[in-house]
Amino acid sequence: MADKRTYEVKTGFPVDFKNGWGLERVVLEAVSNQLPSGSQGKTTSVRVKQSGKYVDFRFADPNVEVEEIQIEDDGKGYDPRLLSTLLSFNRNNLQSVGQFGEGLKGVSTISLRNNLTIQFRSRNWTADPYTVPEVIDGVTKDMLAFKITENGEQINGSRTIFIKPPKDLVKEILDTGGHYNFGNI
Repeated sequence: MADKRTYEVKTGFPVDFKNGWGLERVVLEAVSNQLPSGSQGKTTSVRVKQSGKYVDFRFADPNVEVEEIQIEDDGKGYDPRLLSTLLSFNRNNLQSVGQFGEGLKGVSTISLRNNLTIQFRSRNWTADPYTVPEVIDGVTKDMLAFKITENGEQINGSRTIFIKPPKDLVKEILDTGGHYNFGNI
């Protein structure tokens, strides 16, 4: 295995990007980014980790704490440099929900504003979003950035992981998943 390499990817997105989005939109965007039409995979799953084990969200025990929420696909994965741009290779795929390259940036900014710990994984890397203050024309703005670590565990597809999610996010996953029938993805 090659040595691990860690670096920063800065974006041009202020943390107030997609300011009108709430937790329901975070869930919908996170799931839509993993759908087969965009990921070029066959399956998408939404699982929660309870008592150290992952279970399909539909079978989660509402009385047991959720340690993680993991939304994943088995597609081709993606290059971490896409996190800094509005580039999407799905723009001409009319079946794909994500065609503009803004979904993960929106999920990241909302997560940061709501103190959610989120991590993205694909191929052999992980990405952890955080804020970087930047002075623009005399005004300090918190901007979205990602800490990328490459040469970790190789995975197929990609994952969006919410670590130690608060109860309102867990409720949103369980409620939204049932409402939008995530069980059939």
